[in-house]
Amino acid sequence: MLDGHPRYQDDWLDAFHDAIRQNTGDGTVILDIGSGRHPSVPPAMRQPASTYIGLDLSEEQLRLAGDGAYDRLVVSDLTERVPELVGTIDLAVSWQVLEHVAPMSTALDNVHEYLRPGGVLVAGFSGAWSAFAVANRLIPHRIARFALQRLLARD
Repeated sequence: MLDGHPRYQDDWLDAFHDAIRQNTGDGTVILDIGSGRHPSVPPAMRQPASTYIGLDLSEEQLRLAGDGAYDRLVVSDLTERVPELVGTIDLAVSWQVLEHVAPMSTALDNVHEYLRPGGVLVAGFSGAWSAFAVANRLIPHRIARFALQRLLARD
């Protein structure tokens, strides 16, 4: 039985948060990529002097995170460069988002441009054969977007 395999017993979110803790300190500027209403780094995990920026396609989803979830909101597609972010980010985080971005190479180029020298990207994403990744390859983007808008009541 696959779900009994030891690799499925790992708590990947804990490892993700551990990597974030190792790369944050006073004054860290964090860019949360695509988390919308569910910030990747809970406020209790953030250093007091940090700045937490949410980047998502949907302003509505970012606002649904509630007051204090983000210090700043950026509404954009990750494949579109946001000039005001270039060279300003110490830590970029992404949980289960990058597998939905195409072309990923453009998105990662943008993240690289956003990072300050020595900046770090901490990301968790599903593999090429996860249900989401396979669906992304099989379902045309236009149809997937329409279905998600209806199912999740998102713009």
